Amino acid sequence: MMQLPEQIETGGAPGEPPSSTISRRVLLAGGTATAILIGLALVDAPRSGIWQNLHWNVSAITAFLAVVASIAGRAGRIGRTDRARRTRLLQVSAAVAIGMWMLANVFWSLQVATNSRVIPSLPDLLAAAVLLPGAIGLVTYLRGRLSRAIEVAVYLDAGVVASAVFAYLMIGLAPGTEQLGGRVAFLALAAPLAYLTMAGAGLVALLATEHPISARGGFPIVAGIGLIGIAWVTWVLPASIELGQPMALASPLFSIGILLVGLGASTWPEQGEPSPRYQRMAPFLFRLIGPLAAGLTFLTILPIGIRSQAIESPLRWAVVLTGVLILIRQALLLRERIGVIVELQAARRENERLVAALRSELEERARVHDQLMKASRMAAIGELAAGVAHEVNNPLTAVLGYSELLLEDMAPDDPRYDDIERIREGAMRARMIVEALRDFARPTSPEMVTTDLPKLIGRTLDFIRHQLERAGVIIVESHGELPLIELDPHAIQQVLLNILTNAMQAMSKGGTLRVETSRAGSDAVVTIVDQGVGMDDTVAAQAFLPFFSARQRPGSSGLGLPASLGLVESHGGTIRLASQVGVGTTVEIRLPISHPTSASTTDAVAVDRGEPA
Repeated sequence: MMQLPEQIETGGAPGEPPSSTISRRVLLAGGTATAILIGLALVDAPRSGIWQNLHWNVSAITAFLAVVASIAGRAGRIGRTDRARRTRLLQVSAAVAIGMWMLANVFWSLQVATNSRVIPSLPDLLAAAVLLPGAIGLVTYLRGRLSRAIEVAVYLDAGVVASAVFAYLMIGLAPGTEQLGGRVAFLALAAPLAYLTMAGAGLVALLATEHPISARGGFPIVAGIGLIGIAWVTWVLPASIELGQPMALASPLFSIGILLVGLGASTWPEQGEPSPRYQRMAPFLFRLIGPLAAGLTFLTILPIGIRSQAIESPLRWAVVLTGVLILIRQALLLRERIGVIVELQAARRENERLVAALRSELEERARVHDQLMKASRMAAIGELAAGVAHEVNNPLTAVLGYSELLLEDMAPDDPRYDDIERIREGAMRARMIVEALRDFARPTSPEMVTTDLPKLIGRTLDFIRHQLERAGVIIVESHGELPLIELDPHAIQQVLLNILTNAMQAMSKGGTLRVETSRAGSDAVVTIVDQGVGMDDTVAAQAFLPFFSARQRPGSSGLGLPASLGLVESHGGTIRLASQVGVGTTVEIRLPISHPTSASTTDAVAVDRGEPA
């Protein structure tokens, strides 16, 4: 989208600059005088030529003074930025072009007054030469607003429009060109060709930059140039169309056109923002004008309109030139689009990379945060457990001692015997919990022994095999080849007992318990799969938290899995748990085959969501 100049370049905001007021007054006075003279030219037929020359000169002088007043009023107030310099150069180019048009009208009036009018003459050459400052203004307007490829495409579109205008001027004005003959005819076509080409090129430039549609700035300039071009078409070669009076009606278009050019140039730069609908339509129209003009030029080779031998060759050259220009234009736009697509793809890949890196960083931060929270929580729980174990152990020793003394002094048939026995059992259960607390709070370093892990698992299963079979649990063992492993057999056996006990309690209605060992790289893997009730995601996520238990069973302390975690971590291993309600639970224990010198607790526990591993 075209960038609007800064306020300092437009003369300031909140009030209107003096230069705008002066230009507006000049245009208002000159336009009124021009309208009066046009009216006189239409109603006073005997002296219409005098009134006609007068309104041409008055309109040209009005436009020139309005632009000069605008330039002078902005002097010293606009900034020194590139945009400010471009604005000044554009207005100066417009002033030069209008000044050349004004001189053309003056010389024309002199020729009419001296009855020395010929075609072509100095006024015609001056009027056609307006193309030069017009081209400078076009380049100044486009420079820096578009990519290089789009800017060149605008120039190529101007060439295609010029070719189309030339072709149809040759066809439509063929009788006049034959009457004038040769080079004179082509020189006579120079003025309408120049102005209509400038109007087409300006329209393409305004659409390419999404110039706001307004009564100020670019669109009045393009409209004025177009009116002048249309006026030239009906003025240069009267022999080609026998309309008489409509030719006289075309003369006001010169004055109206130059006043519109003066209005647009004196109010430059434009104000306002383009509407969203126009912003959607402008790129489409920009891409349409070039191919449309080329298509019209190609149609000229068909046997339509007036044809003669004099215009046949120029038409064919115009068609060839149009084909070359449109091919270059389309190639440039295709290259530009491919470049944009490549840049977008690269930007998307970079964006995906940044998103992935950011996601990874956020996940890492979340993991570290969870570990810190877990470590802080475990430390607090450990201190609490150590204190509770110490404070509770002494009273429990007294309860156990006195209850055993009472039982020794009582006969088994004493009615109080069962009550004392329940006291002793409860105290023993409490002592077991206290010992678990002490082990959890103050884990001891593992005593490493070279161990056959499958045999250790077999011995552990033998401890509870009878209980499992009584519960209707079928044990399936599968052991792969494993080397001897350095581990603490008592600690690992305790881990296995905790997990197997949980599995047995989860399979109260029987089922299959699979115990497997395998090797995965440098780790020995123990997998225990039960067909119990399973756990949902919420319960599974808290399975390794101290004192958490999903089963309301007497004697369940909620320390089995947390204690097992600590024991496995002390070996540098990990525990992974996966569970589904109604399907069962899978616990995977990984132990390093070669025990590291310092155990790492990073990622020691992972709870999977979904199918058991």
